[in-house]
Amino acid sequence: MRTLLLRFLARRIIRGIRWARGGGIRRLGTTVRRAWQEGMGLPGEMISTLRRSGRGPLYICSLAAYLFAVWVGGLTASLVLLVLLAAVFDLWKRRIYNYLTLPALVVGLGCRLATGGMDGLLAGLGGCAVGFGVMLVLFLLGGMGGGDVKLMSAVGVYLGWELSLRALVFAMVIGAACALVMIVVRGRVRQTFKNICLMLVSLVVPGMRPAPPPKEGALYLPFGLAIALATLFVLWELFRPLMAASSFVLAAN
Repeated sequence: MRTLLLRFLARRIIRGIRWARGGGIRRLGTTVRRAWQEGMGLPGEMISTLRRSGRGPLYICSLAAYLFAVWVGGLTASLVLLVLLAAVFDLWKRRIYNYLTLPALVVGLGCRLATGGMDGLLAGLGGCAVGFGVMLVLFLLGGMGGGDVKLMSAVGVYLGWELSLRALVFAMVIGAACALVMIVVRGRVRQTFKNICLMLVSLVVPGMRPAPPPKEGALYLPFGLAIALATLFVLWELFRPLMAASSFVLAAN
């Protein structure tokens, strides 16, 4: 049995050497390079897009800011910086730019891998999947922007899947409360009730679609602010026992 195994391995090694000498490595490299250029060249396309758009320095500055926050206060400081910037830009520009969310996602995954190994990386990817999956459904239903989806995905990397679910629930509650206040203040209660009824009917009646909301005078809900408040609340709940314990120790001393 051992002799047969050794003969099999020897034949495989000899075949591999002949394949390499016959140009197999070169052909394999050509195939991989062609596949990368045709269907898998996303990083190259992103770099060329950044060069054309002129936003490369913004990505670099965001990446440096998140890394500095990690150096100063760990992942929590980087997460707080992310949600605060996203809330400010969502209120100011009504957009959450990619140069705010994508570098934070990369920093979060890198730190997860560096500190927790594969288990930490998988935990970050699980939180990212939860945030992305739930927000993607809302995005496809027309109730969320693409920037909100990417923001919650990046937040999920830092929080993990359990805290991400909690932050999502809090964000939806905060967003619903803000939307209700805006509807009442602007006198859109009747129109909103009508739109909700049409949407529910369209879910039951096949082929029926609700009328699209008007672009002029449409209500804008800064959901990035809701995500930021929910994330800060989750962090406060997480660190509240530690702060209480530290204050007790200081009082005892």
